[in-house]
Amino acid sequence: MGNFILRRVLYMIPLLWIVSVLAFLLIWIQPGDFVSSFKLNPNFSKAFIAQLEKFYGLDQPVYVQYALWLKGIVCCTDVIDEKDPSNPVAWKVWSVDGTFPFVHYNPYLGYSFEQRLPASQALFGINGEALAFTLIITVTTLFFSWLIAIPIGIYSATHKYSFADHFFNFFSFLGLSLPNFVLAMLFLMLMVSVLQVGARFGLGVGKLLDNEFLTACWSFGKAAAQCGPWWDLFHYNWPKVVNFLWHLWPPVLIVGTANIASLVRYMRGNLLDVLGEPYVQTARAKGLTERIVVYKHAVRNAINPLISLLGFWIPLTFEGILVVAYVLDLHVVEANFWRAISNEDQPVILAGLLFFGVILLLGNLFSDILLVMVDPKIRYE
Repeated sequence: MGNFILRRVLYMIPLLWIVSVLAFLLIWIQPGDFVSSFKLNPNFSKAFIAQLEKFYGLDQPVYVQYALWLKGIVCCTDVIDEKDPSNPVAWKVWSVDGTFPFVHYNPYLGYSFEQRLPASQALFGINGEALAFTLIITVTTLFFSWLIAIPIGIYSATHKYSFADHFFNFFSFLGLSLPNFVLAMLFLMLMVSVLQVGARFGLGVGKLLDNEFLTACWSFGKAAAQCGPWWDLFHYNWPKVVNFLWHLWPPVLIVGTANIASLVRYMRGNLLDVLGEPYVQTARAKGLTERIVVYKHAVRNAINPLISLLGFWIPLTFEGILVVAYVLDLHVVEANFWRAISNEDQPVILAGLLFFGVILLLGNLFSDILLVMVDPKIRYE
């Protein structure tokens, strides 16, 4: 298993390089660059703009610009001081210290002049909170979707044409037909206008935290005003955690609804095909109970195509979070990426394209590892 994972990770390196090249070219072929908008701004002198173009290689060929950008991701780079362009400051991509996880990777993905922040902070949040929220919502949504959809799909296939089967099929088609933004708006209308959740409980249904918890620490340190590390469970700010969980379930429910609808259809169709295979009929003829035939033989083969599609399902979940984040005003990576597209913030767009490419590759790696673990017919070689 270790050699298999190592080979797959090594295969990802050239793929990731191709993704970075395509993403960079996609931004480069657009008219103008991220400095063009400052040429019409009287607050920026021509000398400062010229210094920016020289520092970021915008007056150089495209391969030089790409090499400078890639250098900031892989090893090291210099960043320009906005107040003093003649004084570049070194940016440490890799650092080692005594704090968890001990080896820290902080790539330089460019600078967002729109938000006056490094592109990584503009995309992932200043402290990485947008990235953490995105990963939590994605993982929770996937668990929620699979834990509900797979049993429903199995029951629907083993009780074909029953009332329950027709009931689940109806709601599956309904979930596939309703876009996520419609579900999000209907949810807001139900919770705010009808149930009046915000007025009754003093909590909103948008965002991921109430305003009083936005600046509070997740974990308190030994001093009352000192924030501790997020993994310090003994000093957690539990009111903030509970408030986050209250705001977490609406996007999980909305995004998970569409995933559940698709998974139920996939699982039902795959299991119906497998139940008609000769080896299933042979297992029944040998006197095996229906439970063993279904769960030990049929389900294990019917679920394999769904596991192989998991690498595709993860980016699809990110897409659903983007729509819900726009409606519910969530501070996640997808919302920051959409804001960068709206503002033509090219460094942040480029960082987002690279990030989603990494997520796609990691999703396929994860699905392949799961497929090898659940299917004995697949070998590590």
